[in-house]
Amino acid sequence: MKTDPIQTEPATAALDRANMWRGVLLMSVAFLLYSLSDLVAKLLTADFHAVQIGWTRQLGLLSGVIFLLIQRGFIVFHTKRPGLQIARGVIASTSPVLFTMAVAQISLADAVAVSFVAPFLVVIFGALMLNEHISRKQFFGILGAFIGTLIIVRPGLGVFQFGTVFVLLAATAFALRQVISRMVAGVDRTSTTVAYAGTVSVLVLSFILPFYWKTPETLYQYGLFFLVALTAGFGEFFIIRALDITFAVILAPLQYTMIIWSIIWGWMFFADLPDSWTLIGTAIIIISGILTSGVMRYLKPNELKTKLKRHTR
Repeated sequence: MKTDPIQTEPATAALDRANMWRGVLLMSVAFLLYSLSDLVAKLLTADFHAVQIGWTRQLGLLSGVIFLLIQRGFIVFHTKRPGLQIARGVIASTSPVLFTMAVAQISLADAVAVSFVAPFLVVIFGALMLNEHISRKQFFGILGAFIGTLIIVRPGLGVFQFGTVFVLLAATAFALRQVISRMVAGVDRTSTTVAYAGTVSVLVLSFILPFYWKTPETLYQYGLFFLVALTAGFGEFFIIRALDITFAVILAPLQYTMIIWSIIWGWMFFADLPDSWTLIGTAIIIISGILTSGVMRYLKPNELKTKLKRHTR
């Protein structure tokens, strides 16, 4: 029996809209979990080195790789660009360590705010490494992010903290990972890229872990290590699920919700509140990011409807 296309099209569009909102919810939960992982990592820095904490966080991501192995088998490690995948995994091992070193010295809100420059670094590296064109809108977005970062960091005004350097290095590593992801996107599956990142990063950190290892002494410390891995692992899982059902351009601005959680956790656990200049700089970076992300096109009802229709075909 044939199905009437006039009847099925509204149903399909409604299903895609539902998927879009499910993706938004999943991504929002993912960034909440990432913010909790950052909080627990900062708590652990009082007694443990960033390498040990970063290694534990990556174990959470490795659990996702194990899930992929159970689901799909060793085919997830089949790659046409092994060099790039391994290089990406090595770079992935540095980001959590550098960011943990940062939050050991500066507030969560300050660290997260500065890390928002990463998408703009992706644009710059994309131009340098992939010969991608930087549009006028992207140029002004980069300029806005640079100004916002200067307002937050305020070098030369006596408020600069060295921990900010670690955040910028972590953001640079993240941006390089994203550019490499684009280089392998056309030849390897996303699951393969995730599998290599989780596996290689844990192996790299495992080589240097003995030099920094300190055995937890209390159930509280063991619990914190378990939480840092659990929240990172589930955060990664929810992001993968969200990207499976919703356009990345719609989900990308949700990363900025992390600043809200970071301010809340900083106030609740460390009595830290960002000053007015940090909030202004953060706002400039967020506005620049949203305006250059392309999400504004999707907020127009007709455009969203068109995209959803194309997505179903």
